[in-house]
Amino acid sequence: MDGSAWLGLLLGLAIGVIYGLWQAWDMRGGPGAPPTIGSLARAAFRMVFLMGALLAALRLTSADKVWLVGGTALGFSLVFVVRLKRILAKKK
Repeated sequence: MDGSAWLGLLLGLAIGVIYGLWQAWDMRGGPGAPPTIGSLARAAFRMVFLMGALLAALRLTSADKVWLVGGTALGFSLVFVVRLKRILAKKK
């Protein structure tokens, strides 16, 4: 892996983890909580952040596109797996 691949992976991981933690924070009310205008606005703002961060990383750095998107998916998946593990541990 060259420098642009490492940069893409690290930036992608950072973006994915931040996005995942932000989503987990907004969803702390649980899956049964009814959506409100505020929660929908926060969800839209999260998507704008995600797209803006990815576009900024692509335009302003020499990060590899594939590694950037892969790192973002990996970072978000890590947050999801940790949350899922906690939920399943509570049910035991």
